[in-house]
Amino acid sequence: MLDLNQLPALFPRTGLQVRLLVPPDQFLKSLSGEVTPNGSEQGRGDVLVGPVAADAIRIRRVRSFFRNDFAPQFSGSLSEDGSLLEGSFEAALIVRRFLTLWLAGAVLFVVLKVLPGVEMEGSVLVPLFMFVVGAMVPRLGWWFGRGDRDRIEAALIRAAGHGDN
Repeated sequence: MLDLNQLPALFPRTGLQVRLLVPPDQFLKSLSGEVTPNGSEQGRGDVLVGPVAADAIRIRRVRSFFRNDFAPQFSGSLSEDGSLLEGSFEAALIVRRFLTLWLAGAVLFVVLKVLPGVEMEGSVLVPLFMFVVGAMVPRLGWWFGRGDRDRIEAALIRAAGHGDN
């Protein structure tokens, strides 16, 4: 039987836990100083953007003239006692949903091509190629966004009171 847990993850995801060495309100204030609120990032060069609150912290990197929707974005929150930041880096939800539809469409076309009695023009290689490209794009985008994760993680660690990382 096919065990889906053995398949490689389509979308990369890495967890992050940072112990706070400062009080939670000081952490949130410090992090808010490094992160620009959503909607005010236009024409600002290279900034970290997103909402910062105790129950939800979402941070992504925005650069002028460059966009990578597959780059890792941080999503997390503070623990109940406020001593630990827990979250993960992954692609945006809209990107994950779009690519799931893309791959489902590619699989559907492959199935339709190989079913007997279904007349479709073209080679079965086209939808196979679409599937392979769709499966590789998240990894490539993650690789191109590797600096985004480092920059976001450094800001979180600094705000948590761990020095100038």
